[in-house]
Amino acid sequence: MSSVSIAVADPWTGSFDEREPVRAVGDGHVHARLTLRVAGRPLPGLGFFGPDDVCLDHWLAAFCELRETFEGRASAECVIDDHEQGSPKYRFRREGARVFVSVIPYGSSQPDPGFHDVECLTADLFTEIDAALGAIEALAIREGGNAGEHWWRDLAMGAHLDRDRVLQVSSADEEE
Repeated sequence: MSSVSIAVADPWTGSFDEREPVRAVGDGHVHARLTLRVAGRPLPGLGFFGPDDVCLDHWLAAFCELRETFEGRASAECVIDDHEQGSPKYRFRREGARVFVSVIPYGSSQPDPGFHDVECLTADLFTEIDAALGAIEALAIREGGNAGEHWWRDLAMGAHLDRDRVLQVSSADEEE
């Protein structure tokens, strides 16, 4: 069983009050339900208006940043900030084969002492990030057709996403 899991579902675009299907994305953002579990516990505070209002544009870049920051380093830290007032920041700290995840305050948000240094395996995190990126791409194309594919391609290029890497499972040598 994996020590971390990432799931994406129910994508939409538009405003929170006027949600539209992904095929209407144009130059806008795609939002969805994002569930990230560490050691079986859901990461709290995702989404401005709730867990189904997570900006995939932001999290695609965040997942790429996590990968880039941690690859080839035995020790590193990456703070993910979705820049939404009242939303927390998420600190991912790598120590060898383990990653420790904490919710830290931002703006008017409060720290979550119950989600401090929750542990997962680095290899599991890499595998789940790669799977999540592939799932986001598939979901965008399935739900949005050409518009979804265009949205994905623009974001993937902007995040300098290496599709070959996403398709590969990280080797144990890479994490050591």
